[in-house]
Amino acid sequence: LHCAADAEGWVHDPVRIDRALRLSARPMPNHSWIEQGHGFVSVPAAFDALGHLHQAGFQDQLYTVRVSNPFGVGAGVYLRGVATGRPMDVNVNLTPLFDDETNNATQASFLRTFRPVPEADWIQAPDIFYSSAHGQNFKLRLNTGDLEPGLYSTRVLIYDVDQPHDFGPEVVLPVTVIIPDQTTSLS
Repeated sequence: LHCAADAEGWVHDPVRIDRALRLSARPMPNHSWIEQGHGFVSVPAAFDALGHLHQAGFQDQLYTVRVSNPFGVGAGVYLRGVATGRPMDVNVNLTPLFDDETNNATQASFLRTFRPVPEADWIQAPDIFYSSAHGQNFKLRLNTGDLEPGLYSTRVLIYDVDQPHDFGPEVVLPVTVIIPDQTTSLS
């Protein structure tokens, strides 16, 4: 992809190639996202996605994600041994990353509106949130009360509302939850 994009004169840095691979990946039947990632990679489809992003004048922006989980801070929501019956709020921080060459005026004028879209109905997210160059916190509410024991894996797709939907999410936030079996002791 790198060489083909270079021959076309397109942007082909790792961030852009990663986005093109995500946009063009096709989920495999009967596999959860935790088993397959974004799906089956198709190089011709990824090349087409690179061309689409180039022709549309898409500007890449990197972000860091920090999620406060009960057992530490990570880049996703990772809950183990969740007590069912009550909703759990998780704090997520999204902060843009800038190159060292990015001037202060560009950073000061950075303001984006994001729409988080959970793929599971047991996750609630705000309709939108805003982020400046300093980042922004938002909360996800996990309603695990009706989930049976087992492993649940899903994602929250975070879109920039000012970008066309076919550019894909700016951030893919993984969510994995383990609901343990409850055992009782016998007398």
